[in-house]
Amino acid sequence: MIILFFHVLFILTRYFKCKSQKMDNKLVVESDNTRKNEEKTIVTEKYIENCFYDDNNCQIRFHPPLYVQRYCEVQKILSDDKFKGKLRKVVEFGCSELSLFVYLKKMPSVEELLFVDIDRDILEGNKRKIEALSADYLHLRERPLNVFVYEGSIGSKDRRLVNTDAVIAIELIEHLYPETLSKVPEVIFGLMKPQVTIITTPNSDFNILFPNFSGSRHPDHKFEWSRSEFQTWCSQVTSRFPDYLVEFSGVGEGPPGSEHLGPCSQIGIFIKSSFVSGEDKAAPGVELEDVFQLVHEEHYPVLVDNRSDEDKISDEASYFLRCFHLNNNLDEMPLKRLAEIMETSLETLRDVLEARGWELLDRDSGVFVVCKPLSVVSEFDQNLSDMDVADDVDASWDQEWKPGPGPRCDWHPIPGPDHHEAASQKMTLDLETDSGYPCTSSIVDVTPESEMSSIVDDLEDAPPRQEQILVQVHVENGDLANNNRDDEGNNVLAQEGDDGDFENENVF
Repeated sequence: MIILFFHVLFILTRYFKCKSQKMDNKLVVESDNTRKNEEKTIVTEKYIENCFYDDNNCQIRFHPPLYVQRYCEVQKILSDDKFKGKLRKVVEFGCSELSLFVYLKKMPSVEELLFVDIDRDILEGNKRKIEALSADYLHLRERPLNVFVYEGSIGSKDRRLVNTDAVIAIELIEHLYPETLSKVPEVIFGLMKPQVTIITTPNSDFNILFPNFSGSRHPDHKFEWSRSEFQTWCSQVTSRFPDYLVEFSGVGEGPPGSEHLGPCSQIGIFIKSSFVSGEDKAAPGVELEDVFQLVHEEHYPVLVDNRSDEDKISDEASYFLRCFHLNNNLDEMPLKRLAEIMETSLETLRDVLEARGWELLDRDSGVFVVCKPLSVVSEFDQNLSDMDVADDVDASWDQEWKPGPGPRCDWHPIPGPDHHEAASQKMTLDLETDSGYPCTSSIVDVTPESEMSSIVDDLEDAPPRQEQILVQVHVENGDLANNNRDDEGNNVLAQEGDDGDFENENVF
């Protein structure tokens, strides 16, 4: 019986142990599945088209990312020749993190940028992106650039929105409630009346290409239109405002075989049939107020050029003529080629060059401008030629002793130790100050060292003079102590120390 009892107990223990292991394994599997479902949910809630995914998550990959493609497409549209030099004021609604700013900043004709978004926290966190960089102070703009960041809604009419030349709304309208969306056409096309408006929104026809996808691309999307729905809305806008025509394009092409679904992001481009500059637009009939709240503003440095038009043409022509002469080793440049480079008419360029003294030659092949010879002698070389520079300077001495800051000296040879004379030795100095102007020098000879202190006192009490005073001490071996300088470039008197060496002790 006892043996049977232990046998039954062993069997029951094994049974419950196996059951416990199965439950643990089941919990692990369920936890694994829960984690995968959470990851899948996170992936779905993100902007799908803005991310890269491996083959385990999504077969669709955009390179470069779709948001970059949208920014580049907006820049390409605004840089079209039909808008060249006409877009002075640009407004972006739904600017979010101000990522589009670096693309709009490069447009030379833009003078005013307004960024509007309802999320002030995001604007506060990214407002420094619009600040001028060091390069903006080194390479100044020819036109002013004023950048403003506002907290506000696209459905509000603000006084600062008038006289706008271009409006941009990237992936914004799908976030708007119906009552706000209904106000958008009146604000943009009724109040602002821009020359061009660019609106992008997701193409819901493309969503079937995302595996295991349902719902919207972002939890805040109030709707996602198909291509036909978006085109219908745009047609209603142009019917209400007949001065505008709309064109359609998109970015984010799908894989081969999905062309019938269209691009991932669709774009509507509204273009005003007749161009009217911002300054010439009629003022709104109602009195507008400042509804938007200013978050940040930046005013970029600008180059102020007070030269006349003739001076600008002359200076630019001089630059290109000298470059042509140096790079091609030719003394004559065709006037037609110079005019093409400068984008100036031949007649205007010829009149300016003749008035400024440039020689023009009429030949069978055309008119040529004679390049003025370039000077081969610099100012520094000319200054050296006027100086009395000795030809017998010892090169080895220059390598052994390098003078510090202060007057530059050309030393004439001094007799060596084997040349003894009763009279004190003298040397001549040709001095030049750091500014390039020569100065005089005086030589003071002192035979006994005992008289040195009295000379020093006399020099300190003397009024300031614009000449260099050099004191030489004649020592017992007949050598002359060299004129020395301290670390600050001052002349220093050389004295004989206890060990027989010369020490610099007195500064003049």
